Amino acid sequence: MLFFKFPGAPIVLTKPHLLGADYYRQFINGLSPDPEKHDIEVLVEPHTGTPLTAASRVQFNQFLRAMPPVTITENLVQSFVPIMWVDEGIELNDELVDYIWTSLTQILIILDAVHWTLFAVGLTLFVAMLIVLKGLTKLDTRCLIKIYHA
Repeated sequence: MLFFKFPGAPIVLTKPHLLGADYYRQFINGLSPDPEKHDIEVLVEPHTGTPLTAASRVQFNQFLRAMPPVTITENLVQSFVPIMWVDEGIELNDELVDYIWTSLTQILIILDAVHWTLFAVGLTLFVAMLIVLKGLTKLDTRCLIKIYHA
């Protein structure tokens, strides 16, 4: 009957050992959060956006609070009781990482180098063309002066 009067499951998901929930962790002894072990992490290859490793760690907690109709709970401090935590992860094997490196990343790096090389060659040719055109206009005016004075 009590469950029907207070609908909704009093389950709260947090990071393991209540990482990042300092206020609630103060009411529970024995928790030692470590971001290296208890945080959610994803390692992504920067050129292609391919996830190389991922780890999702979640803790299920029972939410405790005083419920006025139940007199035995009137002295309860609003807190969590850890029930369990789940660690799920995936990591690409070396064969797949090598495939991504050789077939995608290496090609993108080469294309980027070709892009900047072509840009530099084009800029050099443009500057050389300006120098040649400036030299030609000087030659033309000298030739014209000789023709008119002759």
